[in-house]
Amino acid sequence: MIVYVESNFILELAYLQEESDVCLQILELAIAKKIQLIVPNYCVAEAYHSWVMKSNKRLDLNRKIGEEIRELSRSLPYANSAEGLNGIALLLAESTDSEKQLLDQRISEILAHSTLIAFEPATIATAIASQADFDLSVQDSLVYGSVMTHLQHQSTQQKCFITKNSRDFGSSDIQTQFSQYNCKLLFKFQAGLGFIQRQG
Repeated sequence: MIVYVESNFILELAYLQEESDVCLQILELAIAKKIQLIVPNYCVAEAYHSWVMKSNKRLDLNRKIGEEIRELSRSLPYANSAEGLNGIALLLAESTDSEKQLLDQRISEILAHSTLIAFEPATIATAIASQADFDLSVQDSLVYGSVMTHLQHQSTQQKCFITKNSRDFGSSDIQTQFSQYNCKLLFKFQAGLGFIQRQG
């Protein structure tokens, strides 16, 4: 069975989010070769971009906290309290580094047991068309274009695409497009795992 996932699958695993255990079970099925896991290569870049944005936000917050700590430390009534705030700045720095290490680790594991969908002219053409047809953002259209182009070259076997992005991919028109290629759209990883298990 072919199972398509996108960047939120990577981020669930990397940041140990609420469905990370379920995502790990799906990855383990791929490792055991019980499913074929497919990931658009854009989603790997998108996962790293997400970390960069989060890292930059924390660095900016860390800088602002540092400035406030220095200001407070100049005032005798707050000098001791200001010193205690250094722990927050340290936590922000350490969390950014540890999340990058875990992201690298998870991406390496996923890539070792999945197939990447490369960009092709047809992928971009489908993505551009979907922006107009389904009002998708550029990012979502690249995911849509990648999966849809790959689907068009597969057999009629059962497939599914698991994404948490029900707001953009949940329209009946998009679901109809996927169903034409015997691909079920699912919006929770738990639902995706259940669907995979029911297929045997």
